[in-house]
Amino acid sequence: MIDREISQSSHRHEINYAIIIVLIGILIASAIIVSHRRWEQYKREADEIVGQLEKQACYVQVESANGENTCYVYNSNNEVFVQNDSSEYFEVALNNGVSYRYTNSNNTINKCERLDVIMLINYIVDTVDNKDVCIKYNDNKYIIGIKNNDAIHNIYSKVSEEFAKSIEEDIVKSTGKDTELRLEITKSDNINNTEIEYYCTIGTDEYFVWRVVKIFEICDWRLDEQWYKYDIKLDKNGEQIIKMIDNVIEDVNKSVMKSAH
Repeated sequence: MIDREISQSSHRHEINYAIIIVLIGILIASAIIVSHRRWEQYKREADEIVGQLEKQACYVQVESANGENTCYVYNSNNEVFVQNDSSEYFEVALNNGVSYRYTNSNNTINKCERLDVIMLINYIVDTVDNKDVCIKYNDNKYIIGIKNNDAIHNIYSKVSEEFAKSIEEDIVKSTGKDTELRLEITKSDNINNTEIEYYCTIGTDEYFVWRVVKIFEICDWRLDEQWYKYDIKLDKNGEQIIKMIDNVIEDVNKSVMKSAH
């Protein structure tokens, strides 16, 4: 009789332990699911911020680590006019992935693949996978960590594979190490008050790369259709593109001035 009672008590303990193990397993699985849903939610929210910037005609001023400022003037047709504060160069980005840059100092025209600041931010957010590119939310700020050169390659390959390889080669040449990047997007009720900063970590050293210092909505503008018909081979002395850029500058200035009133 006593032996039977001991056996039943031992059996109950085994059942209790089994229940505890099952409950722990459920808790762990729930935590993983919640965590998974959380990073996906943060990604969606960050993507919504970038989406708002992409849809509106706006002026974005970016300050680089060397103190230079570059302005990006967007329209609602996904076209961009770019100018640095020294007016060393002017760049016009079309909505077909092509960009034309005119450099004042040597009177050269370059046709290249488009990559502007909002496009880069969009690519980074889009690449978040909770593995090599992770996102967290802290103190009203979305923080995206890009962990290694492979992740950096994946981001820039959205421009093109060739472009990504050139970026990766530049990183290896200049650092010789795996590089980490961090993008911070501060949430705001007003899209024009959004703060965005970009950092680079090499080994144990962290460096500031650039920050968005100003965003404001402007009156809409459009590129002339001649930009989409422009043939760089036929414009050997750059006269045509200079006239086209002058027209863009005039249109952009009018747009910004109207917005100020």
